[in-house]
Amino acid sequence: MKFGYFHRNYASSRLPVRFSFLYCLPVVLALAQPSTDPNELLARAEQLADVYNWYDAEPLYAQAELAFRDSGDRRNTFFAQVSRLRGEMQIRAFPDLIQSIDSILASDIAKSDKRLRLRCLIVRGDVNLEMDTPAAKEDWEAALALATDIGDPKWQSRAKGELGMIAFMLGDTKAAFAKVSQALFTARIAGDIGAEIRYYSAIATGLGLTAEYEQAIRYFDLALNTAAKHPETGFQYISIWGKANALLRLGRIDEAERLVREALAQADADDRRVKKVQLLVAASDIARARLQPVKAIEYLEQALPIAEHGEFKRLLADIYFDLTELDLQNGKILAAGRYADSALRLAEEVGDRYSLPSQLLILAKVKNAEGKRTTALEYLDHATDIVDSLLVNAGNPTRAAMLIDAMSSIYAYQFDLAVENHMPASYAFTVVERARGRVLSDVITLGRPADDGPPSPERRRLERELSRLQRSLLALNLRVEREAALERIWQVEQEMARIEAPFSHWVIRREHSLSLAEFQRGLSPEEAVVEYVFTEDALFALTISQNSTSISRIGKRDEIERVARTCTERLQTLTTYDDRAAAAMQAYRMLLAPLKGIGGKSGIIVIPDGVLNGVAFDILESSTHGSSSPKPTFSFAPSATALYGLRKARTSSEPDLPLLAVGDVPYTLLAKTLPNPSRGGGIFDALRRPELASLPGSRTEVENAAHIFAPGSVELLGNDATEGRFKKEPLHRYAIIHLAVHGFADPKEPQRAALLLAPDPSSDEDGFLQPREISQLRIAAKLVVLSACSTGVGRSFGEEGIANLSRSFLLAGASAVVTTLWAVSDTGSTTLMTEFYRNLHSGQSVASALENAKEAMLSRFGPEMLPTIAAFQVIGNGNVTVRLTQASPIQRAQP
Repeated sequence: MKFGYFHRNYASSRLPVRFSFLYCLPVVLALAQPSTDPNELLARAEQLADVYNWYDAEPLYAQAELAFRDSGDRRNTFFAQVSRLRGEMQIRAFPDLIQSIDSILASDIAKSDKRLRLRCLIVRGDVNLEMDTPAAKEDWEAALALATDIGDPKWQSRAKGELGMIAFMLGDTKAAFAKVSQALFTARIAGDIGAEIRYYSAIATGLGLTAEYEQAIRYFDLALNTAAKHPETGFQYISIWGKANALLRLGRIDEAERLVREALAQADADDRRVKKVQLLVAASDIARARLQPVKAIEYLEQALPIAEHGEFKRLLADIYFDLTELDLQNGKILAAGRYADSALRLAEEVGDRYSLPSQLLILAKVKNAEGKRTTALEYLDHATDIVDSLLVNAGNPTRAAMLIDAMSSIYAYQFDLAVENHMPASYAFTVVERARGRVLSDVITLGRPADDGPPSPERRRLERELSRLQRSLLALNLRVEREAALERIWQVEQEMARIEAPFSHWVIRREHSLSLAEFQRGLSPEEAVVEYVFTEDALFALTISQNSTSISRIGKRDEIERVARTCTERLQTLTTYDDRAAAAMQAYRMLLAPLKGIGGKSGIIVIPDGVLNGVAFDILESSTHGSSSPKPTFSFAPSATALYGLRKARTSSEPDLPLLAVGDVPYTLLAKTLPNPSRGGGIFDALRRPELASLPGSRTEVENAAHIFAPGSVELLGNDATEGRFKKEPLHRYAIIHLAVHGFADPKEPQRAALLLAPDPSSDEDGFLQPREISQLRIAAKLVVLSACSTGVGRSFGEEGIANLSRSFLLAGASAVVTTLWAVSDTGSTTLMTEFYRNLHSGQSVASALENAKEAMLSRFGPEMLPTIAAFQVIGNGNVTVRLTQASPIQRAQP
């Protein structure tokens, strides 16, 4: 299901009658006051067109056109005519509109009059975007050049914004976000209300297409709220339509349906045919979400003749693709094939490169249903090649991850099809590894790109503002104050995203795809790797050892997800031992028991997918393991390629200092007294100020670790445990970095996850060590230990993996990260970590040291410790060991 492109006519028409006559009064009064002066008519039309309300401007342009023609003013006749054509986009066939515009452009007057030619190019670009994206790009490039030539700053900015939207369709998301964000910024500074609404909606549409639905809704609401203050902008079809799509994707079906129903009624009242088609497609999507395929087809069949008559190629392609999918679901393979052929032809004519991979996925499903599986795989190979080209222009790692998330279903289906067709395991491995942890794997394998240089003054200003606002959340008590601060934080985050693209030289750079044979050679005889892959309705496991590979179909996706969630919930709460054991046993039987090739292995590396990222696999094994043979150690990896890269990585200099440890942060002002506090809490809560307990165990934990790895270890305790002091340390020289602090995660806003260090009023640092900062640190640590709550929790980016704090440290250069899947207690963490460091110092690998520490804790304290010890897991290269020569002295960072 999908709808939402950068369609034109973002603002137009009158509101439904029930929305109040007064709301539309300015437009009604304008139309109710007849005038015979064509210049006055033109001026009033231009006011409406300037806020992109071409629909209400159209009758005024028509009257002016007739009056200018009667007076013999050919230049203004043409200007009013081409502007009228823009208002008729809803009722005229697009090719006819282009023909009419071209006839004006061919006139001697248009050739000599730059303003007239600019208006022709603007209207032509709008129309072409619905049927020929490359042609629209040419139109807007010419418009930009002409606006620059005549010194029109408003249309220079607007043309750049249009080219940004086109860049998104053509797959250049870096240019898209930079140009559209800059156009919005310029519009806000200049008070260009029409452009401000348009680019709020444009950014929201792009966010919706990259699955950022919560963020999309916020931008659509900005567009709608701005328009509500300016009734002359008309009914906001695109914002309402786009918001409905985002609501639908979030499962808020009733809200989405209400918006679409109201907008459809308005489109009928206004005879807005393009909008009606778009909204009928949206209504079909809603019906599909409600599992009403017959109703979904009915909506599409209503839309089809309207779109065919107007030759709305982009919308026609959407309709044909949707009908293809619905016919496939109903087993009508021949009909699906016919629709698919028409859909592909139209998609190629429109030239929307961003949407093409998902469209090729639909065609692959048709070919597979027809029994043409080789052709289906060829379509999928083509789709993933296009995704690779889109990734090159992503602009930064976050947008690349978002792109992979949006395209993940392509790789999952290709993997499913490869297994179904008994393709070699090497092919299936290549398919999933082409996307799995792609961004992280490339950074690990090829190294981080060169820095862009020092941040700009604007970037520094925004960072200081963000620090101030985030610090304020630790003190503000009133809900209204917290909501205002959170809103401002969001605004600053958006401003930081705006200036990011022009200064970023990040490019995804994979030059070599890891082969299965190459990966196997890097494994030891005692190891097995289990790479899980969720397809649309099933879970598969690709089990790899040095000498064998097998693929197992584990079971139905929904059942496995239910069992995994139940197991995770019970492990992290103080339920009865029998409840926890039963949940772990059920998960074990589903996820591990069916696998071939892991028996007798001493090390099992899990590459999870989806909800399995939160499963404590080592505890599942413990639920059934007897004492007759050694229990295997478990660790996690983002992907096989990432694991291979971590094991092969070579740094320019090996760490020569043992340990940097941070703890005993003075949370005095936020503290609440608890007998056994957890190391987590919420900061970005609008309702109340956070109450974070003091962590007395963290001092003991740091001191014990430093004592075990002395000499040369460095402790940052109490008032020294600040973000500034931490960053001033020579981080690249430490083999181990340990942080025993409060941590928190936000799956909806992963950039807000943080490790909370001590406040430092004399510094610009806010004490929030966050992903955007962590990933920029220069570290070469063999191990980072995040002894805090929920450091492995974050938003899923599909095949790219989970965006969380542990991933940020891998991006920064860590070989392995000890992370947590949920909240952990202070005292339990201290005891576990002390045992862990003793094991690590004795020469055990990270994975073995943690596993053995857990076993010792369970033996010593019993199952009451399970919620804390089960949370700790190793991600990255669990085989790494820490062996150091005598540390060389360093100058300690001064407060």
